[in-house]
Amino acid sequence: MEIWQIVLLGIYTLAYIIVIIIQQKRIDSMKTFMNIFDLDKVQKYVEISEKAAKLQYENLLADNEKMKEIAMTVVKEEADNMKQFYFDSLKKKNIEMAMALVKLLKVKSDEEIVKFSNQNLPIMKDIIFKGVKSYGNIFDDENTENDKG
Repeated sequence: MEIWQIVLLGIYTLAYIIVIIIQQKRIDSMKTFMNIFDLDKVQKYVEISEKAAKLQYENLLADNEKMKEIAMTVVKEEADNMKQFYFDSLKKKNIEMAMALVKLLKVKSDEEIVKFSNQNLPIMKDIIFKGVKSYGNIFDDENTENDKG
């Protein structure tokens, strides 16, 4: 064997040793990488994640129930306020309309009042007839005073 063959064989051997060392490092890094994915650790992580998601869901439901209860309370209070305002307003409007009707019917005869009431106001006919006869005294004093004044 000649010297150049020995040198060439040394270079090949050195190249193989370098390749083996590099591959060994890759194998070691792959083992380290695979150790990261230890199945027990991954399973524990998944369980923890599921528990956290479940707790968040339970908190959301609890918060949702609290929010629902608060919203229902607020809506009920506002509905009661609106209902009271509507009834107060409606009461005033109905009294005003009834007073105007009594004033208009005051100029009619009793028979015409009874006939009109029976035809057009079957529910309120007795109240209207009494109102016409007493000219509004059946309504509360505050509204009759406002009417006179």
